[in-house]
Amino acid sequence: MTVLTLQLKLMDDQDNLVWDYEESFEVRISEKDLKKNKIENYQLEIPFVVEDKGSTDKLKQGRNSIFATLINKTDETRIRKIIRFSFEQ
Repeated sequence: MTVLTLQLKLMDDQDNLVWDYEESFEVRISEKDLKKNKIENYQLEIPFVVEDKGSTDKLKQGRNSIFATLINKTDETRIRKIIRFSFEQ
């Protein structure tokens, strides 16, 4: 068994934090099954709500970023991804 921690941060085009999320998940799978299922995808649904009008207005002004970090707590291995996006006007 290991624990994976998911961290998400949404930043506006001025690098202001608009929204963040962190949750840990227990993963119970044998090493054999893990290797066998290496190409499978796993999906998590994360509640994502930004209600502050000032923040939503800022998100519409430029290029925003979502920073995602997945941490394996067994050995502290980290996988990081950045998604950049903007809203069409």
